[in-house]
Amino acid sequence: MSATNTSAAAVAAAKQIVVILGAGPGLGLSAARVFAREGHPVALLSRTQSRLDELAKQINDEVGDPGRAKGYAVDATKREAINGAFESISKDFKSAWVHTAIFNPGGGFIRKPLLETTEEDIRNGIDTQAVGGLLFAQAFIRTLQSNPKWQEPSPFPSSALGNLIITGATASLKGSANFSAFAASKFGLRAIAQSAAREYGPQGIHVSHFIIDGIIQSERVSKFFGDKYEPHTRMDSDAIAQVYLDTARQHRNTWSFETDLRPGPERW
Repeated sequence: MSATNTSAAAVAAAKQIVVILGAGPGLGLSAARVFAREGHPVALLSRTQSRLDELAKQINDEVGDPGRAKGYAVDATKREAINGAFESISKDFKSAWVHTAIFNPGGGFIRKPLLETTEEDIRNGIDTQAVGGLLFAQAFIRTLQSNPKWQEPSPFPSSALGNLIITGATASLKGSANFSAFAASKFGLRAIAQSAAREYGPQGIHVSHFIIDGIIQSERVSKFFGDKYEPHTRMDSDAIAQVYLDTARQHRNTWSFETDLRPGPERW
């Protein structure tokens, strides 16, 4: 990329807000850091404001910009909360507009034998994953299309007019033993992603869904499984986030919808 194109891309990034729901430590934070380093304003969405403030400060200190990242406490299953968050984001980052949204939900994971799985387990998982994904996608697309920039010719005609990135799992594709509730919720989220991609891809919105087929290394994982593991058998959240960034930059004539990510030694 030439110096001129690099400069133009940096200017564009500064005007393109990235909204991340599920912005806790791990993949959500990694995605926020990767996009913030590229110059994007970043809005972090999760349930706990105090934790979001800490993460936003961490990102802002890293990039040397006290206003690059900001946190918003929301309940992902409530339409009013999600819509309100997007409205606040648009007001707070006045010189930029929402361009990319990452749905990275952490709830709904449950392991139970089928005969012990309750209706409430199913409902909670579907609320967090499928309903939350629907509300997030709706708020993002409405916000994107309400911006006057939506009607203007893009200075980068080969790029997406907006990106909706959705984090899936192995359970998005198969219902493993003891994971019926989680699989039901992830199946539903994947279906919403597919439908959104087919409806809005022709309009310039790139919808992508990622099958995270492996364990992402974190402090929490180390507590459960220990610190000792073979090289490359656990996934690096920073590496996954880089793939998210690369996908958001795909040429409009070569978009991916579904991408499987797994450790090299993983059996599949």
